[in-house]
Amino acid sequence: MKQTSNVVSLSGGKDSTAMLLMLLERGESVADVMFFDTGWEFPEMYEHLEKLETFTGLKITRLRPRLPVDVETDKSPFDWMFSEYPVVRRETRQVHMVGRGWPNAPVRWCTGRKQDALKAHLLALTHQSGLELPLYKCIGFAADERHRLDGPTKRGSTYYVQRYPLVEWGVTEADALAYCYKRGFTWGGLYHFFSRVSCFCCPLQPLDELRTLRIYFPELWQRMLIMDSWLPENRRRFKDSSVSALDDRFAEEEDNGRRSLARNRTHAQNLHSGRPRRFSPGPVALSLGLVDGGAGACRHRRSLPGAAHRQAPHCLLPRHPRGMHGPEEGNTQT
Repeated sequence: MKQTSNVVSLSGGKDSTAMLLMLLERGESVADVMFFDTGWEFPEMYEHLEKLETFTGLKITRLRPRLPVDVETDKSPFDWMFSEYPVVRRETRQVHMVGRGWPNAPVRWCTGRKQDALKAHLLALTHQSGLELPLYKCIGFAADERHRLDGPTKRGSTYYVQRYPLVEWGVTEADALAYCYKRGFTWGGLYHFFSRVSCFCCPLQPLDELRTLRIYFPELWQRMLIMDSWLPENRRRFKDSSVSALDDRFAEEEDNGRRSLARNRTHAQNLHSGRPRRFSPGPVALSLGLVDGGAGACRHRRSLPGAAHRQAPHCLLPRHPRGMHGPEEGNTQT
């Protein structure tokens, strides 16, 4: 008897995680779960994948980029492609630069490598007995992300069709996050800092989240500075700058924020000796976590949309920036 041929494309984030869990809860069979490992994931993501395997009883197929057979390097595949891959011009077939450098919106070479690996894996699955064709590649776009769809389904080839279960079921991004939290999936608190939890070094993430990364995940920020140093100075284009230039900018903002806060405090003390005055420290000081947002407020909390904000486990909101790893496993709902 042939199996239902749902193949889950798992990014590891809230939407694809909720999609996988909902498919299983609705009684739909899952032929395979595939995850493309760039090597640039948050450490918490790998912990999440292990927990997801234990929870579902499914083995996640981890796909990784491959190096050319003649390449010997100590770097990970994506690090090597980033810094040492020989880029050849199509017209001349000559190497015109070494290393692909930071991705950007027009040239997302990392996404291209991921899609190639997923397609190759889907093709390999067609040779397994018992799977009915076409395969259904399940993608975790939410119901409020319809702009990312090319119609309800998009035929990828003769052997697979793209399916968007969360859109079918009307599940929004906020719904997906709240659903995962209820089942004990917290990503070590990452969603209290970031709107997306894909590659930590993605240049497409907002500037505010890069500030957050630098403050609360300094080891990962230092890794980005090292990666930046691998490239020639004229190719260190990260957003409209470079990682090192952003580092200088953020450091200057921190210094200015501290000086502004100190001036406000001194001014308030001079005007109202013995009576602290309420003052506004300014958006930079607040965004950098230099002051509390109010009595009992958590300085490190990121705003969450709608239901997800109300249902987020508040024990994940650390008072200290190093305590970011969420509740103990025994305190979460499963």
